[in-house]
Amino acid sequence: MSTEFFAVSTDYGLVILTSAALAIMCFSLGPTVIASRRKHFNKEFMDQFREEHQREIGEPLPDLGFPDIGSGRYSAKLSYKSWFEFNNAQRTHQNFIEALTVVISCTLTGGLRFPIPATIIGGLHFIGRLIFIIGYRFKGPRGRSIGAVLNILTTSAIMLLALISGFAIYFKK
Repeated sequence: MSTEFFAVSTDYGLVILTSAALAIMCFSLGPTVIASRRKHFNKEFMDQFREEHQREIGEPLPDLGFPDIGSGRYSAKLSYKSWFEFNNAQRTHQNFIEALTVVISCTLTGGLRFPIPATIIGGLHFIGRLIFIIGYRFKGPRGRSIGAVLNILTTSAIMLLALISGFAIYFKK
């Protein structure tokens, strides 16, 4: 086992900033889901479950419809429009969370050897994610297509770059 080290380019700072920007974007979506919960799972709506929850669970009913994530017992009682609006907000955030670990870890890994390409791909992913979020929020699932395609392409590219970076480091290329 080799204990050799390699230098990281100062351009790697851009990779870190790109990864941080993606994390901040994802984190900033959380309050939008909470706002949607406040709108759809308000006190008046949740009152219909209060007595049953107290009787069955023995605790006060949680605020904002927790733990329902859009397909549970509380959501089943929403109007179709409320259910659709809440699920659009929820899926926008959840979809981002589902991809975030892969994208950030591969951006950081690929950037060890190829910082500028990793930054460019990560930046394009950021743009794709923004298009996805705006489209999904305002047009529902049909509005996400352009952003989704860009996200799939950039996720694939950054995974490939991470693999190439790993091989380049291992084989000292």
